[in-house]
Amino acid sequence: PYLVMDGEYVCGPKNTSVENTLFACFDKELKEIENCSAPLTKCDPELGKCKNTVYSYEEITASKFGTHSCISINGNLKCWGYNRQGQLGDGTTQWKAIPVDVAELNNAKAISAGGSFSCALLNNGEVYCWGSNGYGQLGNSSIKVGTSYTLPVKTEIEDVIDISAGYATVCAIKATGQAYCWGYGGYYVLGNGNAQDSNVPVPVEGVTDAIDISVGYYHACAVLSNGTVMCWGYNANGQLGDGTTQTRKFPVAVKGIDNAIKVSLGEWHSCALLINGTVMCWGYNANGQLGDGTTTQRRLPVAVEGVENAIDISAGTKHSCATLYNGEVYCWGDNSAGKLGDGTTTRRLLPTKVKNINNAIDISAGKSHTCALLEDNEAMCWGSNAYGQLGDNSTGNSAIPVNVML
Repeated sequence: PYLVMDGEYVCGPKNTSVENTLFACFDKELKEIENCSAPLTKCDPELGKCKNTVYSYEEITASKFGTHSCISINGNLKCWGYNRQGQLGDGTTQWKAIPVDVAELNNAKAISAGGSFSCALLNNGEVYCWGSNGYGQLGNSSIKVGTSYTLPVKTEIEDVIDISAGYATVCAIKATGQAYCWGYGGYYVLGNGNAQDSNVPVPVEGVTDAIDISVGYYHACAVLSNGTVMCWGYNANGQLGDGTTQTRKFPVAVKGIDNAIKVSLGEWHSCALLINGTVMCWGYNANGQLGDGTTTQRRLPVAVEGVENAIDISAGTKHSCATLYNGEVYCWGDNSAGKLGDGTTTRRLLPTKVKNINNAIDISAGKSHTCALLEDNEAMCWGSNAYGQLGDNSTGNSAIPVNVML
């Protein structure tokens, strides 16, 4: 592990043991200022606090299972792209090629774009979702399942610190560390031993000290405070990382990882960011989305080749990306429509550098496009643009990043 410099302060692990995922903020004399559970991120130079990219006030999200995007900057939410189910949250069902404000919300802490819906975490720990409620994924028992809502709906959960929206399932972590999931429940993706849908949050069995969580198509994973990763749900492609292809009703440990700080799930694969800045992935690999130079499916984690000093990761439907500490972005896997951002549409089995980006702080790999948030609160997207999901007021695909018109 290494320390991340930010002006007069340093953010780094409390000690040099890779098994310890607790980070602290230090002053220039390495005197500890405040505990935190952030990844290798920067400190706030004024408050002496660790800025946490997992629970950031600035975040971008490209739908892994849809064609829309959203961004949270300074508490304000904007979305763009496909909108037939109201997933942009602007009160309409018309798709937008430029960002529009999400109605009624202005104090957001995090944002996550699901298949045909979106969810936001507010500063007060409340969660609001909007768009399709086909499986109860908006998380409110007083509204009708099977319909769509074009304005934010309050989810029946509080004191939340992290959220992740998947295809039709949402998972969250409360301040206590207990994980909850709701929405589509097939293949036991809710983690409660039941394969039924739920329109209210239900606790994930045995996950009581989570620090990060992510939902894929039919599986979910959480990082625990001790650096281990637990996964549950569909496992036909080994995406649970337990060495089998057996679907799991309850969470099982990913083998070979005890120093994770973040997890991100794609359609049928999973990736974890480790405390030393390296990345490991497992599961489906027909498109090279595991980044190990092969197309071999993996039931156990394998290292992504050539990625070091990573501070953020994102697994899309069939590709994956990582942001490095120097602000560069690397992507690998399927490259249809140019979603790897290297100027081509050639599939990559190893990480390839995204062109024209050197100051990224957040990355989100979607279904057919990818988006990055930059240090100056600007954003860039690339890949498919059929419904304006790149946010540049056009519908033309781009194999290199284009500016989002914020």
